[in-house]
Amino acid sequence: MSSAQAHTVSVLIPCYNRADSLPESVRSALNQTVRPLEIIVVDDGSTDGSANAADALNVAGGVPIRVVRQRNGGAAAARNRGLVECRGDWVAFLDSDDTWAPDKLERQLNAAAATGADAVFADTRTLCGTAAAPGRVLMESRFALGGVRNVDCEPIGGYRVFDRRSFPTWLESCRVITSAVLARRGLPGLHFPNHIWGSEDWAVWLNLILAHRFAAVDSVLTTMHSGGDNLTGNVAKLMRNDLKVLDGLRADPPPAGPDDRLLRPPLAAAERSAVRSAQTRRRLAAVYHSLRAGDGTAARAVLWTAEPGELTFKVWAKYWLGSLLPGPVLRSLLRRD
Repeated sequence: MSSAQAHTVSVLIPCYNRADSLPESVRSALNQTVRPLEIIVVDDGSTDGSANAADALNVAGGVPIRVVRQRNGGAAAARNRGLVECRGDWVAFLDSDDTWAPDKLERQLNAAAATGADAVFADTRTLCGTAAAPGRVLMESRFALGGVRNVDCEPIGGYRVFDRRSFPTWLESCRVITSAVLARRGLPGLHFPNHIWGSEDWAVWLNLILAHRFAAVDSVLTTMHSGGDNLTGNVAKLMRNDLKVLDGLRADPPPAGPDDRLLRPPLAAAERSAVRSAQTRRRLAAVYHSLRAGDGTAARAVLWTAEPGELTFKVWAKYWLGSLLPGPVLRSLLRRD
């Protein structure tokens, strides 16, 4: 028995109104060279028949597909529900509009066996369209953006292994995409916070890297699909939620509650300094994108939470005064740059 076949894997797919693309995602999990123990689809209150689409893929004698239904609570709540349901040694995350290469699980399990890592991630490409109707390539390799191949880390068994030393890099260029992650089930801190939409996965990986090791498989094994929506408003919200992640990292002790179990050791002085620098950059990005979306109120709220000395008065006043302009004027001015 190979090292890959010696462990069981639960595939976890959160889903909300993805009846069109969910079947392709599930098929990519079914077509793995290492057969998963189970596929768990958490239907997050879909209204388009997504749960029925998953049920229809069950075949006698095949990998069991279990559909768990819940009220709509968001991707984080769906993943957390799925983590409770999983029974495998490992959990492989897969979003309902993404797909895998056939050898994805096999190669990640081999990497875990060779390195002893607690989580393994792989490179990702991004296509326009959906899993059911893919379009042109938007990004051939996430790793090519930096943060993986150009980072000093420990090579083990031919794989790049990342640990706490990588934390400052991951604050700026984390290339871990959730659909490309395989993690040990029950790993302390593997819990997605519900209050930071779009940034919850980044929060998890940043907290986990402080106490666990990640191995990287330097091959494109996951494909993300982008529907091409206008994301201007969402980018502003994402940047504001990134700030919540960084606020949580600087909190001492770390925040802990029934929905926000981000377990990590205390930060060292240099790590806290790196977080503060990242906060300043994210704050300016959040203000800029809020203004670009014409939301002066949100921009002022972000500026108001800046710590003394974080921004110069000139920068703070420029953005504050700009936030008082009418939304249409803001959008017109900032979309010219």
